[in-house]
Amino acid sequence: MKLMEVTRDLYSLDEDLTIYAKKPWTCESEVQVQFEPEESLVPRPLEKEGFEYFLEVFVAKEVVPDLAEIEPSFTLEQWCERLIRYAENDA
Repeated sequence: MKLMEVTRDLYSLDEDLTIYAKKPWTCESEVQVQFEPEESLVPRPLEKEGFEYFLEVFVAKEVVPDLAEIEPSFTLEQWCERLIRYAENDA
């Protein structure tokens, strides 16, 4: 799955899940969405594959509105880029 797909489908995801992505973070970055383990920030198998913590789903939902419910003011790519900027600078 790509980060742009997660951005598009964000509101179908459980808020308790966490997004993990491979750097450099772009709209085409490979991602995994899983429950965050108690013992570490990134599940060990994902860490071995090069994934890093990106954002919790509930936080991502605070940055990107439900795109199915709003008048499109940005493209999907622009929303994805906004999410990346938030993860890099504000998270």
